Amino acid sequence: MVPNGLIVQDTSKHLVSEDCPYKGIGAYPSWPLDNQDVYSTDEPSRVLTDTAHRLWFDYQWEDEERDIVSYPIAAAPDIEFTIAYVKRCKELGMEPRVLVVESDRELPQMDYHAFRLLTADATFIGFDYLSSQDLFSAIYDDFFRHDLAEFALLRTMLNEYGVFPNDKFFQKYITLREEALERGSEVETGLDLIEMGLSVITPETLTTTLSKLSGLTIA
Repeated sequence: MVPNGLIVQDTSKHLVSEDCPYKGIGAYPSWPLDNQDVYSTDEPSRVLTDTAHRLWFDYQWEDEERDIVSYPIAAAPDIEFTIAYVKRCKELGMEPRVLVVESDRELPQMDYHAFRLLTADATFIGFDYLSSQDLFSAIYDDFFRHDLAEFALLRTMLNEYGVFPNDKFFQKYITLREEALERGSEVETGLDLIEMGLSVITPETLTTTLSKLSGLTIA
């Protein structure tokens, strides 16, 4: 899998019910400084958001094999940028969670050595099935929002985060979902879905990793 980069979330706000076992990407808002209320009133948030879109997010290409438009994952491969983003989130009273993302999507792409350092002490959450830009989770939608009968036997394979703990179980889900789509079942379709491996790191890991990469002590 390709080491894509980092995603910052605000865990003080929930996109699913707080008692829902699903804690994948779709559980919390990603890139919270892009929230309209924050973006329109806070200049540092606006600068950070615009930078992320200009450098990494705002690209697209035609995926002829799947007959859809594809996009890079909304992840930042730059550690220094992510440190600044987390800092601003904290200053605004948010509770940031930092995820390290890997997938089969080639863009964006993080330096492999940086990725290895970041994930050395990370908590691996598991595999989620997500749209590239708005990070919509098909797993949450299929298992928790709608609880579709097609996937009932797979539900016991989900881990404590409500995602799949290994690629073997995950691929079974992908196969069943594709079969359900062919039958015309009521699953979300037309999405640029990507298989993503997710790990959680502490904000402190960002600064220690940057220090190791640069050979400097970060204050």
